[in-house]
Amino acid sequence: MYRIPLIHTKTVVSLVALLFMCLCYPRSLYGLKNYDNHPDLAKAMEFDGETNGCDRKKADRSKAVYHYLRYLEDEENSFQRARVYCQLGAMYAVSFNEEKGEKKDYDKAREYYKKVLELEPERIARPTIVARSMLVAFDNPIGFERVKAAMDFYEWLHSFDDKKILKMYLPSIPPIEEKTDSEIVLEKTENTGVRIIPLKNPGLPSPQKIIGIKNLIEALEETAIYNGVYDAMTMDVPLEGLTYILEHLPDNAPERKIVKKAMNELAEPIVNEMLKRGFDVRTVNEQVVLYTIYRGPYNKMGQAVGKLFALAGQKGLMPPRGPVTYKYLNNPTLVSSEHWLTEIGIPVTEDAIKLVGKLGNMTDVKKVPAMKMVVAVKPEGLAEPGTVYNHLIIWIHRHNYAAIDGFREIFLTNMMSGDYSIMKSEIMVPVEKLSDLKLTGCDN
Repeated sequence: MYRIPLIHTKTVVSLVALLFMCLCYPRSLYGLKNYDNHPDLAKAMEFDGETNGCDRKKADRSKAVYHYLRYLEDEENSFQRARVYCQLGAMYAVSFNEEKGEKKDYDKAREYYKKVLELEPERIARPTIVARSMLVAFDNPIGFERVKAAMDFYEWLHSFDDKKILKMYLPSIPPIEEKTDSEIVLEKTENTGVRIIPLKNPGLPSPQKIIGIKNLIEALEETAIYNGVYDAMTMDVPLEGLTYILEHLPDNAPERKIVKKAMNELAEPIVNEMLKRGFDVRTVNEQVVLYTIYRGPYNKMGQAVGKLFALAGQKGLMPPRGPVTYKYLNNPTLVSSEHWLTEIGIPVTEDAIKLVGKLGNMTDVKKVPAMKMVVAVKPEGLAEPGTVYNHLIIWIHRHNYAAIDGFREIFLTNMMSGDYSIMKSEIMVPVEKLSDLKLTGCDN
């Protein structure tokens, strides 16, 4: 069992921030409005600590619940019923007053939060966001089911942009009349990102409400990933849960850093053991390779590899059994990813030599001589192999070797995933003993 104290701490901090938003607001977080001046709703909001200006002396859960339930007997609008049920859920999950003998009751809270989503399974506002967030915590046992639930919640949140929020917004008052999409005007502005011009319907959200919902979505997306990572680390095989999270995150999602940090910590004991043991020196036999020079990010090399195999098939080269080799031609820390250069090579039969110089500017065939390689294993889950590279260089120097060519890598598992962090690979450096090198120059 592995522990990530930093992740657990930040999860708690994120949840506390959410609960703070759910509690002390001068008016209800959920936009609950007594638009028809119903006496029971007025009484309920008077005794609800969220809607009465955080007046804890006057707050009384039993009285608030009594009047909310009476109000629900008369109210028919699903959006309003959903907002009321979210208030009820909050009073049992987070806003109870222990000084008055009130205690949390997660079963009761779950019951009310489920009613929110039964009434409003698609539309979005703080009530439906909070209800989903709470049910993720309430409804799933530890382990993979919680990881999956966290990612389902993340993907639902991530599906909303400005336009979809506007279209799917859960109103706080009954609409004056139904509006078509053509009657909703969106304009981009520098300050708010979106400006809404409702023609007749005051039930449409203001730009500030949309911005508020987007900010809440962004905070809860990060919280969902922290929670998913923490739950993954409780699994018997944590890497399975972490891999699932990465597979369901967009390539450009900033939350990927959270997962990769956890993977690195998970792989750290394996790496440390390898570093203590040292590295293997292996002789790689002479071979003929078909290769191409690829320019661009490493995670986009799949298409180039596919074209190389297709070319081998077209030319009848029939590659012998052997791994694809990736030789790194420049330092990725010194140039931007669009300028990373990689030589991708696949072993082919001897008769391919006849094609030397005939396959274009960036693709060719060559014979690679036999050479000694210092070999390190990058385990699955290690997202940043910098430590391995650094120790390889130190080990080579201390053992009186000299690197005679660039770093290269072959992938042993999960290479089709396109995600380097979950691949197992061998990182290799061609070397010769310093005593065996034939030096040239003025001292020779």
